[in-house]
Amino acid sequence: MNSPLRPLSHPSPASEHAGAGRPRAKRLAAGLAAGATALALAGCQSAGAERFEGSTWHLSYDTPGYKGSYDITFAADGVLRSNNPHDNTPDNDRWTRNGEQVQITFNDGFATFDGRLVTPGQIQGTAQSASAGTWTWQAVRKHN
Repeated sequence: MNSPLRPLSHPSPASEHAGAGRPRAKRLAAGLAAGATALALAGCQSAGAERFEGSTWHLSYDTPGYKGSYDITFAADGVLRSNNPHDNTPDNDRWTRNGEQVQITFNDGFATFDGRLVTPGQIQGTAQSASAGTWTWQAVRKHN
């Protein structure tokens, strides 16, 4: 059985200069590439593994002609709490999450915010409503 810490063969210095060590270099490069891919995927998984329930985020948006921001809290059972001054029906605001995908609805579905968890503390996406069209938004997790 070969140890992962020992080379599989011991080329002589003369054979390394002749290119005999290149297969080993290719294996090393492939191993490094696989490791980098695994680390990148682990980063995505950690962002997707973030717990939302009970967390508070600062949401900001840029609609055509208006910029705004307020805090939201992802409460239990998909209930969304916010201090949005334009929310006419705060008791029916909801949120859902599927992996990195997040959806927030306000005013009984009048406005829908679709986003993606891009890092463990940041969501970015687009929103839409019948009266304002489509706009961009983001939310940053507050320290809680």
